[in-house]
Amino acid sequence: MKDLTIIIPVKDELLPVLERTLAPLLTGIEGRNAEIIIVDNSLYETHTFNHQQIRHLKNGRNVGVGLAFNQGVGAADSERVMLMGCDVIIQDNWYDRVLQTLDDHANTIFCAVSSGYTDQSKPFRPVRVRRFGCHVVYKVTKDDIPIGSKLRNDPKFSRILQGKWNYFEPNPGQELGQIGCLMGALYWMHKSDYTRIHGWNHHRQWGTLEPNLSIRARGHGMQIMLDKTIEGSHYFSREIVRPSRGDFQYFNMLYLAHTCFSPSIAGELEYYLRYGGRDIKVEKLNVNKARVMLKRMSGAVTTERNYNNRHFTHGLIKDINNFEKFEIWQK
Repeated sequence: MKDLTIIIPVKDELLPVLERTLAPLLTGIEGRNAEIIIVDNSLYETHTFNHQQIRHLKNGRNVGVGLAFNQGVGAADSERVMLMGCDVIIQDNWYDRVLQTLDDHANTIFCAVSSGYTDQSKPFRPVRVRRFGCHVVYKVTKDDIPIGSKLRNDPKFSRILQGKWNYFEPNPGQELGQIGCLMGALYWMHKSDYTRIHGWNHHRQWGTLEPNLSIRARGHGMQIMLDKTIEGSHYFSREIVRPSRGDFQYFNMLYLAHTCFSPSIAGELEYYLRYGGRDIKVEKLNVNKARVMLKRMSGAVTTERNYNNRHFTHGLIKDINNFEKFEIWQK
């Protein structure tokens, strides 16, 4: 059995960026009992990875990033797993720290500090914006959308259960800090914990990834911790488009609402998604398509809801304010 498995989904438009991601990883695991699993969702591009510590799982179609992570975790030959975006570069000297945190902390998912780079700016430059995980926004308003985002001017925008960046450091002076939600595409945990909370089962393509895993992990009594000694730098480029179907994005929100929250809270969240709130209009066509998808798989929704009701520490989430009590100060 390996000491660590790193899982990286990739698809066509991001294959050129992957080499940058792999370089510090391969340096970090050189001579170590570790492996990298690349889950390849590419439709058109072909790529080979000639390295003894890399396993290449080729799907031949885009199964979505969540299900690709599930596939990689299922194939992992290790109890310790790291999940990474294919466009994230990790800082040096990370390997021993990842193993140490997992050995010292059971029932915990770890998240790295996140920054960014572009073709014009280097990763980990001295002056950079650092983000410290995020928190969940249960009903998104215009004020929750970053200034400069196209979504602020979108007349048909409604969202629930989305992550919003934390721009300040939790627990200053300490290496670890508790956060409400993962963000930044660089996480590590025990495979058994990922399996116990059902990973990203039934996730469609892209969207609501981090709140999905985080809310269910916290429901199961797990902690989400930011490790401030490890940082990942995310590649930002206007030239790379990450297309995602709107109905799939809304489906992911509704699936999370109806499998983790009590019927009354789930109904309240769905109502907001369907009818909007102050200054929020609704993309009715895609929302209705998502509702049809959810209805068609009602059996799977019921099974997951019942599982969570039995295994969540306090059953299905009945009080959003109480559930997010330690997130309030982050806002």
